[in-house]
This record gives sequence, structure tokens and C-alpha cells, in this order.
Amino acid sequence: MSPKIAIAAAAAVLSAVATVQKGRAAKRKADFEAGILRDRADNERQISQLKAQDLKRKTNKILARQRAMLGNRGIQLAGAPLMVQVATAGEAEHQRQRLLAEGRIKAKNLEDTAMLKKQSGKDALMGSFLSAGAGLLQAGASGSKFLPSGSVPVGGSSAASGGSVPVGGSSAASGAMQARGSGLLGPG
Repeated sequence: MSPKIAIAAAAAVLSAVATVQKGRAAKRKADFEAGILRDRADNERQISQLKAQDLKRKTNKILARQRAMLGNRGIQLAGAPLMVQVATAGEAEHQRQRLLAEGRIKAKNLEDTAMLKKQSGKDALMGSFLSAGAGLLQAGASGSKFLPSGSVPVGGSSAASGGSVPVGGSSAASGAMQARGSGLLGPG
């Protein structure tokens, strides 16, 4: 194999390895960011529940204070005073439900964003494999113009010794196979 072809094949393999590694790094980053977003979603749910509990505690104190004031004045809890208590409790429950709903909505938005991040990482990894493969094929096609017509020696043997393969059979793609076997491109 000529030095030009060997260099071109090595460059194509290194480029493919670098492309795949870039895709793997993008996937790891996306997975990490997705994990952070899921954690934030859990936090939003917890925060809204704590706020709802605080509101319920405050409302119970207000209602107890109102009942105590009415009792101190000798007013029975009926009619208008009872209506005030019911309205206060109803408004507090409405606000409590709103807080919980806001937490659920924020959490859902964060989880959706996390899912999109994770998918973008998978897409980046797949794109890197496709790009690496395309680069190897292109290098193989480009390298074949430098080869003698007929056959290409494989592993240092000459065409005369019977170690030949059709033109293009020893392209950068076979270098990628060797790189994969050596662990450069990761698991096969």
C-alpha cells in the first residue's frame, strides 16, 4: 500500500473515531442535563407541596383566630360569621390547589425538556455514527483513485502472491473495522 493511501486511510479512521467520540460526549452531556432537569422537576413538586402545607397551616390559624374572637364576643358560629369562615376556608383551598397545580405544571415542563435533551443526545450519537461512516466511505472512494487498477494488496502481500481483493476492498472502511476490533471505536 502506498504511503499516500495509508496516510489517507489513517486520517479517515482518526476522523471517524473523533466524530464518534464527539457524539458520545454530546450524549453524555445531554443525559447529564436531563438528569438535572428531572431533579429540578422533583424540587418544584416538593416546593409546591410545602407552600400548600404552609398555606393550609396559616389558614387554620386565621380560622381559629376568627372563631376565638367570635367566642370572646359571645357570637355564635352561625349565619354571617359562619359564612365568613366558609368563604375564608374556600378561598384558602382554592389558593392551595393553585399552588399544587403550578408545581405540577412546572415539573411537567421540566420533565418534557429533560426528555427532549435526552433525545437530542441520542440523535447526536446516531449522527456521529452516520457522519463517521460517511467519512470513511468517502475516504475509501477518494483513495481508490490512487490505487492501481485491478487489485489492492492486503496486509503487505502482493497481487502476484494471491493476496488481492477487488479495488476498494482495502479502503478506510477496513481500517475502521480494524480500529473497532482494537477498541478505538468502542464496542462493535
